[in-house]
Amino acid sequence: MQIGQELGDNVLRLETDADKAARHKQALADVLGPVVVACEAARRDGFLVEYQVGLNQFGVYALTIPPCLVKRY
Repeated sequence: MQIGQELGDNVLRLETDADKAARHKQALADVLGPVVVACEAARRDGFLVEYQVGLNQFGVYALTIPPCLVKRY
């Protein structure tokens, strides 16, 4: 399915679902990259990081399980 997206100067560009999915995947990778780096730093200090992102009770994406650091022994 394609939909039009209005750009500057009233130019219409069609974006397929595959294009939208690729754009969203890249945005998530860009944002989550620093999270992975922070988790790896905590792991090197002996902590496991646990958290969960999902829909909360209001239907909004949020941290459904807040970040938690667990010390490994």
